Parts: sequence; structure tokens; C-alpha cells
Amino acid sequence: MTDIQKKLDRVIRKVHKTLADQDFVIPQKTNEGILIGSVLMVSNGVYKDLYDARSMRLLYEGIHLNKCAIKIANLIALQRDHSKIKEIFNADQRFGSALQDYGAFKDKLIKAKKNNDEFKQDLYIARMLHARDKYETAKFQAIRLTL
Repeated sequence: MTDIQKKLDRVIRKVHKTLADQDFVIPQKTNEGILIGSVLMVSNGVYKDLYDARSMRLLYEGIHLNKCAIKIANLIALQRDHSKIKEIFNADQRFGSALQDYGAFKDKLIKAKKNNDEFKQDLYIARMLHARDKYETAKFQAIRLTL
């Protein structure tokens, strides 16, 4: 091995160690999805599913936020604290639930407008705004956990 190659290997090892200390594994794009260590992240519509790349066993399904999926995959690949993984996943699911509520109330508001039902319009606007506040709060909390 040449001296330059040895120095390059040392630099690469140092970078990998620094990234691992920051709970970050360098992702690699594959035909199946994005490989993060031993975890394969696959798009499933607007969701992300995480698989064990060796056994193709489903680890987490239906993650809404990309940052949450990436952080969970990194923590799994680095075999870090599983309670933090569950905390991030649960926060992501709360976000998804609130976002789904928002969409449902928005659809109901559109129907109430078509039927000229002012009482239901007011009701669904209030519920829609409350759901929006919930999903924005949940999103903030989920993203904060990924930092």
C-alpha cells in the first residue's frame, strides 16, 4: 500500500467515526431504495418503510416524515437506543394521524360548502384549524427528536 492510500484510509476511517458519533451513516442509493448501513429505506407512496437489508424483514412501516425515517434508519444501523427510535416513530405517527384528521375535515368542509350548510362549514373550519395546529405541533416535536 502506498503512503497516500494509507493516509486516505485514515481520513476515511476518521470521517466514518465522526459521522457515527453524530448518529449518521452514509446512505447509498440502490435499485430497491436507499441503504443506510444494514437498513433499507423504501418509498411506499408518500410513506417510507424500513427493512432489515439482510433478511428483508419489515422493521417499520408507514413513516410520514423523511427526517424521521432517515434518523430511525441511522439509529438502527448504529444499534443505538431503541427507546429513542420508538419515541421518534410514535411522534411521526401522531403527526400522520393529525394530518389525516386535517384532510378529513377539509373534505367535509368542501361538501358543506357545496350544500350551503353554514353551520357545518363553521364547525368543520374550527375542527380543521384545530387539526392543523395539532399536526404542526406534532411535526415540530418529531423533527426536534431527529436533531
